[in-house]
Amino acid sequence: MSVQLLDKTRKINKLLHNNHSHRVEFNDICAVLSGILESNILVISKKGKVLGTGFYNSEEVIDELIYDKVGGFVDNMLNERLLSVLSTKENVNLATLGFTNENVKKFQALLAPIEIAGERLGTLFMYKSNNSYEIDDIILCEYGTTVVGLEMTRSLPNLHGTATSSISARRMTKCHMSRLWPQRDRSDGYDARRYRSGKSQRLERAEAAAVRVDRADP
Repeated sequence: MSVQLLDKTRKINKLLHNNHSHRVEFNDICAVLSGILESNILVISKKGKVLGTGFYNSEEVIDELIYDKVGGFVDNMLNERLLSVLSTKENVNLATLGFTNENVKKFQALLAPIEIAGERLGTLFMYKSNNSYEIDDIILCEYGTTVVGLEMTRSLPNLHGTATSSISARRMTKCHMSRLWPQRDRSDGYDARRYRSGKSQRLERAEAAAVRVDRADP
């Protein structure tokens, strides 16, 4: 793992440790993720409601089909297409999502479904112009999606009761963490054996973080 990737991962991890409030601030999460991934980011619920936004410096904002204010809703057809994405997709052509403006051709999107124990809660939608998303971006997106999912769990304290919420959060964390280190070709310089021995430790730390979040619920 590069030092730069490690530093960015730690910034995301701090979101879990620094949030002592019972109020979920998705904008704060999006602001951190936006700076790390150099993208505009939206957290969109299953019903299409915008829960949080983050905008990167001078990155152009898309206004077609998207309502970029918290509390608003994205286009219904767009939300249906987002919900049809069942795994993280990188460098998505926005035209395939229903965008028709000629200007959107310069953008690349990264989509990550937010799930808890198989139940879809929403989508993490991010995009940037003139640059493609690389493997490090996908890893950071997966990690960020885990944090967003845990915070969504906190915002739903009555989701199947406290005990089930705890189990669901841990299952979701395992699912996302297991995908943080995707297999790559040896020609890519990736040595899977290097990370295999530490994988269980990463999962244990993630589970412990999930338990701490659940115990903080009122």
